Amino acid sequence: MEQENKDKKENASEQNIIRIFISKQSEVALNDITDAVNEGFDAGRVSRSDVANHMIMKFKNELSEPNIQLIRNEHFSLVTHMERLLKKIKNGEKVPQSIVDAISESYLGQAASPKKSKKNLNLEYIKDIPKESDAA
Repeated sequence: MEQENKDKKENASEQNIIRIFISKQSEVALNDITDAVNEGFDAGRVSRSDVANHMIMKFKNELSEPNIQLIRNEHFSLVTHMERLLKKIKNGEKVPQSIVDAISESYLGQAASPKKSKKNLNLEYIKDIPKESDAA
């Protein structure tokens, strides 16, 4: 019975805790923040997890489009982007014309833009037909 209660507690706590990995630089910053919060705080103790959870929830509440774009820019991968574009092309989905032009240009040496239409010939451009002034 005691073992069952212990297992239930462990399962309950495992469901509420998720592990993430952070860089060494982020760990140093997290330790500095935790130390700053705990310094002079005599009414309790704050853990690194407490600080990280607080920061994440606060950031979530203040998340804006510029912040989202900044994170995306920091983690941009040309290979991943090209793989996604290739998948779109294979599935027949629309891809920006500038991408198609760049790919075509890298292979063909020129952009795959629509061909220019030729001007229709008119009598001024045909040299075989004598003009009225030449006939007289």
